[in-house]
Amino acid sequence: MANNKKHKRPKKITYNPPFPDSVLNESIGNLALREETLNLLLGAGLNTIRDVLIRCETDFYKICKFNKKNLFDVKNAIKKRDLFLRPIPITETQNQNSANVEGGKNKQQNQPNKAQQPTQQTKTQNQPAPQNKAQQPVQQGKQTQNKQGVQASASQNAKQKNKKQQVIPGVNAPLVLKTLPEKPPRPVHVPIKEESDAYVKINKGGKWGFRDRDTKIMVVPTIYDEVFNYKGDICCVQKDEKFGFINRKGEEIIPIIYDCATSFSEGYACVFKGDYCGYINLNNETVIDFKYTAGTPVINGECRVKKENKWGELHLDNPNEVRWII
Repeated sequence: MANNKKHKRPKKITYNPPFPDSVLNESIGNLALREETLNLLLGAGLNTIRDVLIRCETDFYKICKFNKKNLFDVKNAIKKRDLFLRPIPITETQNQNSANVEGGKNKQQNQPNKAQQPTQQTKTQNQPAPQNKAQQPVQQGKQTQNKQGVQASASQNAKQKNKKQQVIPGVNAPLVLKTLPEKPPRPVHVPIKEESDAYVKINKGGKWGFRDRDTKIMVVPTIYDEVFNYKGDICCVQKDEKFGFINRKGEEIIPIIYDCATSFSEGYACVFKGDYCGYINLNNETVIDFKYTAGTPVINGECRVKKENKWGELHLDNPNEVRWII
């Protein structure tokens, strides 16, 4: 017989990370990841930084052979770029907490009430055996004597307790536990929203350009295969599988000749010639030679570069010395 069981399709992730598209569209090779972690992410189809940030921590464990060490590597790499993963949905944490509470209740209900068992046994043990009528007067006399003795001992014990309960200052004064002040809540990282650019990306017939946000007038014709967001007055564009840069008038200020490129940051951009990358300035002058296999945007005058499977820190004021990290 045919199997009519329907397979559930995986839910599509609709989360949109609150970061610029120029950063989200970068290759994950721009993150300072170990080779093992990078290969696992690429094997799972995660090619851009967007593919990484739309996932929460639990999603990464669905990747084959992905472990805590790899997750720590990913979190450390994006933290250096002031990025963060998708927060874990509240419903998942609530379900886990409710499951733990229900499990504890079931354990308490299934455990027998041990406190009641010994009391029942003591009752049966303390019940007196049947007595003969002839022995009752003698035993009644003994009981009255015992009662008097018990009352006398009880009064003595009460006096001793009263003596013990007397509070002597500095000697047996009751301890007063000091309550520690509550710790202040940890600050929550709130991403800073960037102001909307004056130009809006437009697609016509599979080609990209820009129009003015207010006047709706086309300012850059739709002739490019891909356009990134403007960084100041410069935008990285792709045409015929090559990369270059244009200004606000749509003029090519840096020729479209590079095999790959990232947006300008602090006046420098990482560009590729073949399999190797270097850095250029706004005048298209090479400031760092093309001898690295990967590079990150310049932040605070420094960047990270990769060579022979090793990542290192490079300072623009001294580009010939690299401090290798991994």
